[in-house]
Amino acid sequence: MWEEILPLKERGESREKNLNFLYKHKSRNIYVMDNHRAALWCWLQCLDQSKQYGLFHIDAHYDAACPDDEEFENLEKTKPFHELTLHEYLSLKAYNSRPSHELFSIDWANYLSIFGKKYPNMIKNGAFKVATQKIDKADGPTIQNWKEEDEIDLKDLPSQIKALESNNEQWILNIDLDFLVRCDANELIYKFDDEYLKEFARAIEGMFLKNKVACLIVSAQQTTP
Repeated sequence: MWEEILPLKERGESREKNLNFLYKHKSRNIYVMDNHRAALWCWLQCLDQSKQYGLFHIDAHYDAACPDDEEFENLEKTKPFHELTLHEYLSLKAYNSRPSHELFSIDWANYLSIFGKKYPNMIKNGAFKVATQKIDKADGPTIQNWKEEDEIDLKDLPSQIKALESNNEQWILNIDLDFLVRCDANELIYKFDDEYLKEFARAIEGMFLKNKVACLIVSAQQTTP
């Protein structure tokens, strides 16, 4: 049922850059990982770059830190991203000319910005939605024409997903499960009850039944209080 693109060898923290496992459903474009940074690589394996898609980003964070122009140009000098193996993608580095000569790479905080900057035509205008805990707001343009009204309240998420069944687009559902919890006094608190989770799952199932899902990403990234 599942293809082991990167089998889990041992449990470990993912942090910004570590990827401990990546699995793909054998008959559907469903990817499960422990670090959201691999999402961009997965999209380029299964999506048609000549087509446009809706993108629904569901996460505690915006994942929208923007590389500066120099860093982005250095990344641009690599071979096309869709030709990269997973190892090559994860190993990408770009230098900048700041005094510290910091190394830049694709991580859990910037992959979405890089996707929007490098492949802007793959996301249809007016078909970008975000549901987050409003942590780490984007510091620059991430997706073409991203507007405040594109942001969805998490409590309305199941109904907003269900509403997409009547939409004409195929959608990239980009989910990090950390949106389900919050940290309070060094304790993880679950934000939603079982009924919410059932409605959320039914809404996604409905999208699949209506053939509205181009790709589903599920990141089970570690959340630390």
